[in-house]
Amino acid sequence: MDTMVNKMSNRSVEVNARLIMDTRAYCGLQNRLKARNISRNIIALLYKILISPVLTYGAETWVLSEQDEHFLSIFERKILRRIYGPVIDGGRWRIRMNQELYKLCGENDIMKFCKLSRLRWAGHVIRQDDDGLSRRVFLSEPGGKRPRGRSRLR
Repeated sequence: MDTMVNKMSNRSVEVNARLIMDTRAYCGLQNRLKARNISRNIIALLYKILISPVLTYGAETWVLSEQDEHFLSIFERKILRRIYGPVIDGGRWRIRMNQELYKLCGENDIMKFCKLSRLRWAGHVIRQDDDGLSRRVFLSEPGGKRPRGRSRLR
């Protein structure tokens, strides 16, 4: 698997590609995930082991916008709602609330996972040798000075 980098350092392209790949992974396992003879705990475990890593591959290096975070959270909740299904409440069926989904799943949501993996990666880079490329880039500061006044109209 490759990560996508562009000139503007826009990670939305990468996040969208990951969402597409994760949708393909989910659709490939859909027969297994909808099987009646498999418990929900096993199906949730399949999600954690086979589907979630496809989505979070390379998340250590992502700098996400609020829109990207929103799309990732929506996708995760969509899959969890399909796994756990609706619930009977007062004699009527209703969709589970987000907090109920995360409580049933027993794991951190996708955004917490991404933030923790970024912290883990930063710790790894800090512990590297001083001559390592990723450490030099991590500790570098942009040079130069911006011109005074309003930016030029183009």
